[in-house]
Amino acid sequence: MQILPEQHSRLESLLQEKAANGCKIRIALADPTSAVVQMRDEEEQLGGTLLARIRTTLYHFRGLNNLAGIEMRYHSTIMYNSVFRFDNEMFVTPHLYGLHGSKAPLLHLRCLGSSGLFANFAAHFEAVWATTKILSF
Repeated sequence: MQILPEQHSRLESLLQEKAANGCKIRIALADPTSAVVQMRDEEEQLGGTLLARIRTTLYHFRGLNNLAGIEMRYHSTIMYNSVFRFDNEMFVTPHLYGLHGSKAPLLHLRCLGSSGLFANFAAHFEAVWATTKILSF
């Protein structure tokens, strides 16, 4: 997730604008203190830097904390993929064992109906979201 605010300098203000105009924004980040983050860091041989990357993402999003329409939470589920949904479009990065996230494939999905890949990944996000806890800055 760190790449988004670093590659898009206006992302924080864009999300603030969208939320002010009624868009519902939910961000679920891996809990940096969880065992799954430690496990992932070891699998990708990151030398303990995954924790720092999550905290850097939080730093970039600090202006979104406690804004109406924006919810940011931690999850402690195994990180199978990253899901970025925008209405009826979605980007999914499946996490492949031992491969750094930046080298994983990026899937661009469109909602074409009530079933299929898009619906499955949307349900996956909802299931993860149901396990989240409110993060503290």
